[in-house]
Amino acid sequence: MYLLALMFGILLLPEASTLTCYECIPDDSETCNETIQECPQGQQCAAKRLVSYEGDSKVVEHSKGCAVAEDCGEYSIKYGISQLKVTSRCCTTPLCNTQPAPG
Repeated sequence: MYLLALMFGILLLPEASTLTCYECIPDDSETCNETIQECPQGQQCAAKRLVSYEGDSKVVEHSKGCAVAEDCGEYSIKYGISQLKVTSRCCTTPLCNTQPAPG
């Protein structure tokens, strides 16, 4: 009897290392259907904002998904007349990346 209860307890326990997050990668029409994905161990949920500048043009893209901690925060890359600014908001609870990254 105790063995049966132990087996059910182990089978029904949630996996502690799995984090679920919203995933959203815009397509060519700049629309996005959010899905739910499981992140690999050690990753967090993230909402990202990428702004690319080239000459006088500016392109803004938003995405959601999993990210390693090192990719969270703000950084910028400049090469010649082109520049890329990335802002990420990361969190560590299930489905916590509902809000867009700060602008």
